[in-house]
Amino acid sequence: MLTVGSLFSGIGGLETGLERTGGFRTIWHSEIDLFCCEWLAHFWPGIPNLGDITKIDWEGVMQSGLSVDVLCGGFP
Repeated sequence: MLTVGSLFSGIGGLETGLERTGGFRTIWHSEIDLFCCEWLAHFWPGIPNLGDITKIDWEGVMQSGLSVDVLCGGFP
């Protein structure tokens, strides 16, 4: 199963589509809109939201075991 990281996640439309194929598992999101953050937390409990893309410590993400096979993004 391939792991997915999502940038500008919104309500997780891209992740939902990927996961429904059966071959993908989302391991983190990056979203700042409050409504969307609540939605993501509800439908992906326990999956971290890395927050503002401009403030993410990408080296720390890689070292913490959150590197991904697929990076998707729903750009605003």
